[in-house]
Amino acid sequence: MSTRASERTEAAQLTDYVGVLRRRWWIIAAATLIGLAASVGYTVRAHKEYTATAGVEVNPTAVGNAAQSAGSAKTAVNMDNESQIVQSATVSALAAKILHSPLTPAQLSSHITVTVPPNSQLLEISCTDSPPSAAAACANAVAAAYLQNRTATATSQINSELAQLNREAQGLLNQIAGLKIKINSLPPNSPTAAGDSALSAEDTAKLHTLASEQAALETELGSSDSSYVATKATTPTKPSSPQKRLVLPSGTIVGLLIGLLIGILVDRRDKLIRSVSYLDQLDLPILLDMPRLKLRPQLALASPRSKAGRSYNELAQVVTTVLGDGRHILLIAGSASGPGAGVLAANLAAVITRGYADTTLVCADPAAVEPSLFGMRASSGLAEVVAGSSTVDEVARRVDDIPQLEVVGPGLDQTAALFDMRHDAA
Repeated sequence: MSTRASERTEAAQLTDYVGVLRRRWWIIAAATLIGLAASVGYTVRAHKEYTATAGVEVNPTAVGNAAQSAGSAKTAVNMDNESQIVQSATVSALAAKILHSPLTPAQLSSHITVTVPPNSQLLEISCTDSPPSAAAACANAVAAAYLQNRTATATSQINSELAQLNREAQGLLNQIAGLKIKINSLPPNSPTAAGDSALSAEDTAKLHTLASEQAALETELGSSDSSYVATKATTPTKPSSPQKRLVLPSGTIVGLLIGLLIGILVDRRDKLIRSVSYLDQLDLPILLDMPRLKLRPQLALASPRSKAGRSYNELAQVVTTVLGDGRHILLIAGSASGPGAGVLAANLAAVITRGYADTTLVCADPAAVEPSLFGMRASSGLAEVVAGSSTVDEVARRVDDIPQLEVVGPGLDQTAALFDMRHDAA
């Protein structure tokens, strides 16, 4: 295939798709409207869920680590770990107790989402539920449960450190008591007694340090966690699901795509030849290509000098050349409803009669437009000839402007002609 042929084929295919849009626009529009209506119905009838969000400011817990400064303590808070703790089974179980909810911790946790804004120590705890009040209560309950769990964890850590310090202090007390007994049993000037006294003084200093740490931990025990609820969840006014901004365009686009697919399938099954491009694809010869008629065409014979008139003249030359000399019968049949075949037959008969030979135009279509093109009124014609009530000579009428052309109209009563038609008459 040459380059021009390939380009012509691609252009024809593009024209075909444009033609599908033009011919099947009502199918595409209907499917698009159905998709839009379905998406609207879904947003109206679907179960609506609401999302409420509570904010919790997370501060480092007081675990009694005096070596850390305030700044380093803040950097020690891992917000990713805190997000996972919020969605843990422990926090969900506490929240379920606060809500008096029959949901299991796993079920309640599936309603929870946690986000952390960049460069912040804020946990945004969101809960999705229905009705709206339930969503707000759920978010606040989870925030409260998280703080309870965090406080309990910090308290447990402090108590654990206090227990460790108590054990160390008790060991020092026992050691100091043993040294005192040993010192009392030795002579006053004994070198061993002096060494034991130094050890006892050292243990006493350690005991005082442990006492200071215990006091600090007991002070922190009452305020082990300074985290707090920054913003309480309020009752949402709009549902978070289904989302109209997502559902409506999606339904419309799906309907449009389905409409395009149906339109293409319907058009592929259509056997009607709608344009010259169809014949080009089938490699069939084209004798005449007329422009598309308007919605209400003015039926008339084409002027010999017009573009249509020149096309009819070229067609007449081809037909007469192919048929050759002698008398011939040329059948012109229309493949679609409308006056197209009649207009072609009338113009072709007029051109052949003017330039080549006498012609008789027989109009077999009950709705033939040929007589009106030649300015003739309805009269007896082919129907009466077929019925046997008239002869061809009686019904044939000559055209005033073209005396060599005779026209046999469709007749006055086509129904009676079909009813009375005999084989020999036909």
